[in-house]
Amino acid sequence: MAHQILVAGATGALGREVIQQLSYHNLKVLTRSRERALSLLPDSVQIHEGDALKPESLSGLCDGVDVVISCLGASVGMQDRERRSYLKVDTPANLRLIELAKAAGVQRFVYVSLWIQPGYAQNGYVQAHQQVEAALAQSGLDYSIVRPTGLFSAMLEFLRMAEMGAGMLPGGGSSRSNPVHQADVADVIVGLLDSGASEIGVGGPEVFSRRQILDLAFNALERKPRYVSMPAGVMGAMGSLIGLFDGRTGDLMRFFSQVASVDCIAPRIGKRQLGDYFKQAVADSRSTGERAG
Repeated sequence: MAHQILVAGATGALGREVIQQLSYHNLKVLTRSRERALSLLPDSVQIHEGDALKPESLSGLCDGVDVVISCLGASVGMQDRERRSYLKVDTPANLRLIELAKAAGVQRFVYVSLWIQPGYAQNGYVQAHQQVEAALAQSGLDYSIVRPTGLFSAMLEFLRMAEMGAGMLPGGGSSRSNPVHQADVADVIVGLLDSGASEIGVGGPEVFSRRQILDLAFNALERKPRYVSMPAGVMGAMGSLIGLFDGRTGDLMRFFSQVASVDCIAPRIGKRQLGDYFKQAVADSRSTGERAG
């Protein structure tokens, strides 16, 4: 049965995979840039140009919608120009979506959060997600929270560091994780349109230390690995200082410093492999002349 589905965050790496897998449904997307959406998404997608932080731009957004899928959130890439903290961007944007969905009688709300362990929960990046989760649980909506580990698209930061000649390893790079391809996460989301668990963790098939992920990046570039180690506490302290004038970067540095000391391993649901993803990114970059990371 076809649904009327709203996808927020549709032009991001995960959102595009979700759109691709839901092409047989009636799709609407929320985007801040119609031009970007037109360049990245199928012509059949209905575009609502608006900003989740500007309520006046969201009139009618959820009218007739059966399912809302929120992949909405600021990038975890360090090169992003956004300076506002995640609590000032992700949280209010998603809270507004929840309010609109409830008012419009939406049947299901699927929210993409992250796999959380206690050792790396004391930072603005994680807390922004947790506040949305709490609001969703109290909303009365039928919902599912999808908890991926790091997406492959976020792992391109390792490839970017390798391209620059050396990779930063807070805490020495021994903590482990099983990153997951965004297409594997999209597979899970598609299975939650009608019903599903209130929470589901999604990890990739392979568990790596941070150092091993960096090795994969250097291997894809056919370069000898070079590392720069930094005590995790130093990065956390730097994040607190930087956060005084750049909230987003401060949040990320505190998150990275904490996750560098704790394993982040979710159920192994994904099938795609990170080494293959890096190699394809390098091949694509060489054909276009652009950086892979």
